[in-house]
Amino acid sequence: MKNEKQGTAKWLRGIIDECDASGTRSCLDIAEVFGIDCKHEKTCRDCITKMMTAIADRIDAERALPDGMEWPRFEDGELVKVGDEVEYKGETMRVYLATFDAAGWALWCSREGIDSRFSGSYGERVKRPTHKVLDADGVPIEVGDTVWATYNGCKHIVMAVCSDGSLHPEILTNDGCMVEYEEGLWDFAKKVTHEQPDSWEKLEEDARKTACNYALAPRDEDGLTTCDGCRFQKSESCSNEMTLDVVERAKKLAGIEEEARND
Repeated sequence: MKNEKQGTAKWLRGIIDECDASGTRSCLDIAEVFGIDCKHEKTCRDCITKMMTAIADRIDAERALPDGMEWPRFEDGELVKVGDEVEYKGETMRVYLATFDAAGWALWCSREGIDSRFSGSYGERVKRPTHKVLDADGVPIEVGDTVWATYNGCKHIVMAVCSDGSLHPEILTNDGCMVEYEEGLWDFAKKVTHEQPDSWEKLEEDARKTACNYALAPRDEDGLTTCDGCRFQKSESCSNEMTLDVVERAKKLAGIEEEARND
C-alpha cells in the first residue's frame, strides 16, 4: 500500500480526490491502491471486504502505541475512551484527552468547567465513578441502612445497592438503581424511603402520646421540654394542634387505602 506515512484520513481523501479528478478510474484501479488484485477475487463482496479490512488495519497501526506503552484501562479491563466518565478524587470527571510519556499515561478530564489531570503508571487501573443510589426522597442509600417500602410500609435492612441493574440484570429498568434486602428480597431504589411511612398502627401509637412528645418538643439544658423551637409553639392550644394533626394524618391514610382499592 502506497503512502504509508500519511494519516489514514488524508490517504483516503487522496484516493477520492484522484478519482474525482480523473473521472475514469475503475473499481479495478481503486482495488489496486488497496493492494488487491480483483482478478483473484471471486465476487465484488470479497473485494470490498478486503478494502474495509485494509482500512481497519491502517487505523489500528496508526493508533498503536510504542512497545511498553498501553492505553489506561478500567478495573474490568475495558479501555478508557475519550468521553468516558472516571472517578478522580471522589468526583465524577469526563475524559477529553489522553497523553503518554515514558512514565505512564495521563487523562485530561473536566467537570462543570473545572479541568483536572489524572495520571497513572502503565498497568494501573482506572476506577469507574460510583453513582449514588437515591431513595424516593432523594436520600442516598447505603449498605446497612434501615428503609421502608413506600407501597406497603414494610421495614428492611439494605444488604446491597447498585446503580446499573447488576443485582437483577434480567429486569428491565429505567435507571438501574436497585436495593437488595435480607433473604434475597429486592426493590427499586425509588420505591423505598428512610422515613417510616405513616400507618394506622403508628397513628394509634402517636395518638396516645402527650402533645409535647407527639410534637417532639426540644429539651432545655435541664432536660425538660420547652416550647422554644417546638412546631406547636405558635398555636393557642398544643392539644388542639395535635388533634388536628392526627385527624389530617387519618384522612391521608384513608385516602391511601382508597387509592389502593382502586388500583
